[in-house]
Amino acid sequence: MPVGGGAVFDVDKATQFKDITDGSSNTFMVVEADDDHAVIWTKPEDLSFDAKDPTKGLGRFFNGGFNAVFCDGSVQSIPWPTDATEIHRLGCLFMRADGEAVQRP
Repeated sequence: MPVGGGAVFDVDKATQFKDITDGSSNTFMVVEADDDHAVIWTKPEDLSFDAKDPTKGLGRFFNGGFNAVFCDGSVQSIPWPTDATEIHRLGCLFMRADGEAVQRP
């Protein structure tokens, strides 16, 4: 789970559903991590989200992209971003309330 930096899960306080103002279908809840950031599913450790580098720690296991679960419960394969605009858009999908309700790829 991505944690911190405006993501759904924060280390300092609990997030309520009403706090996801960008929309549950536009916000990541769980993402696939790369080998260096993966943990055993029973271990209480998460992926620290950095808005300046939203690709840090993400896996590239499926056709150059990664799988993500959105807050609405849907799962989608997300293509790896190839330019600055796509990286910014990806960062917005991590953020629960940044005011940029970016539609899914």
